[in-house]
Amino acid sequence: MFKRVFVKMIFAVLGIALLGGCAGQSQAPKEAVTIGMAKSLNYMLLVALEQGYFSNEGLEVTIVEYSTGKRVLQDGVFAGEVDMGVVGLGPLTFASLERDDFKIVGSISTFFDLYRIVARKDAGISTPADLAGKRVATSKGSSFHYFLHNFLIENKLSEEDIEMSFPKAAELPQALADGEVDAFSGREPFISEAQALLGDEAIVFSELELPANTLNLVALDGLVNERPEVVESVLRALLQAEEFIRKNPEKSIKIVAEALEIEESELTERWPHVILRVSLDQELIMELENIARWAIRTELTEQTEEPNYLDYLYVDGLEKVNAKIVTVIK
Repeated sequence: MFKRVFVKMIFAVLGIALLGGCAGQSQAPKEAVTIGMAKSLNYMLLVALEQGYFSNEGLEVTIVEYSTGKRVLQDGVFAGEVDMGVVGLGPLTFASLERDDFKIVGSISTFFDLYRIVARKDAGISTPADLAGKRVATSKGSSFHYFLHNFLIENKLSEEDIEMSFPKAAELPQALADGEVDAFSGREPFISEAQALLGDEAIVFSELELPANTLNLVALDGLVNERPEVVESVLRALLQAEEFIRKNPEKSIKIVAEALEIEESELTERWPHVILRVSLDQELIMELENIARWAIRTELTEQTEEPNYLDYLYVDGLEKVNAKIVTVIK
């Protein structure tokens, strides 16, 4: 598991507090909050941090980075290492099939063209149809896995037509480079890592028409019940970030590119394929239900009935902040 705390962000918040003290101004202590995330996807959180919106809401936010959303949940939120986590639809669905002690407090971004298939040309793969009979890897029970399922269907294949394996997400690029697999389903930074390892031997497939992946802010029931004001403050900060991004797209790209240590031109290409918006809507429930049905049908879970996903939403926080953006049918 790759994990990193953004120490410079903490120092920035502490620096502001110290300056205020030197100026003789009294400040209320800030509420400490830890948020887990996969850094490469959380554009809105990065903007909120850089612009000081969390600090403005009385929060001292520490970000802990994980390699995938599954790790954010399992090693972060559920292990008590972080207060909140930002997680995609796949990990959320599979967690809901095992436990019911957490809540989605809001969706914060939707990515199109996020997941892709990267394959080896020297394995005889030049079109998606060539995946038939090949060794294809992905992270089991993840959004990567769900994308692969839909990608195969879109290209008139099924999981029975390939030889599947399930390494850890971080191991996918090296497994492909070492020839242990012929292709894998994943996202950045794993796709770029594989391309760098393979060079001209890499070929990448994408499908814009497949279901998008929505990132959601998640917390255990204990936090939303005992510290609801924290949830509201985090949501207000993210709504400020949303407005900033809408009004300042070029500056937002610069902020995120610097945080991710990638070229602005690379991020500019991705930018049209993401919607950075705070919400709780009916489509979220529908997508969770779709993934749950797939998991049950393919026996990726021992459960036989899909959950009632209304039970997994904490609506009160976002309704207090901005009720207009809550469109869930209760």
